[in-house]
Amino acid sequence: MNLKNLNDKSGFMLSEVLIAMAVIAIAITPALSQLGVLRFLYDYSRQLKVTFANKNILAEQTFRAKEDKKQKSSFEKADKKTGIVSKYVRNPIKKGIPPLKKLDAKQIKNLCKQEATTTYKKVSDSMFSFLYKPLKSKS
Repeated sequence: MNLKNLNDKSGFMLSEVLIAMAVIAIAITPALSQLGVLRFLYDYSRQLKVTFANKNILAEQTFRAKEDKKQKSSFEKADKKTGIVSKYVRNPIKKGIPPLKKLDAKQIKNLCKQEATTTYKKVSDSMFSFLYKPLKSKS
């Protein structure tokens, strides 16, 4: 039976391995935290894209509603390039809503609620605004 000499010094000592692991951990930590920042920025940019898409839809539909009376009151469109799906709905305001009780029937007739909902890569956001078309004066 051949036994190896216990004084053989090949390999690393435990303290050397622990020091090497500590150095590697210190070197990797900034890179991992940078990945977290990049992920946050990516999610934030997706949310901004959705928000700006909603604002754009509401502004465009508000402008078109003032000049075109035959405009659709709802639509849905999907952009295959960007993956953005947008929905728009415009509904007239119903009589009897407490904050609007002071308005007469003619004024309420020209008041609409418009809502835009946009979805982009699992991020969805909705915005709404009120659209008022003033009565044309008979002059």
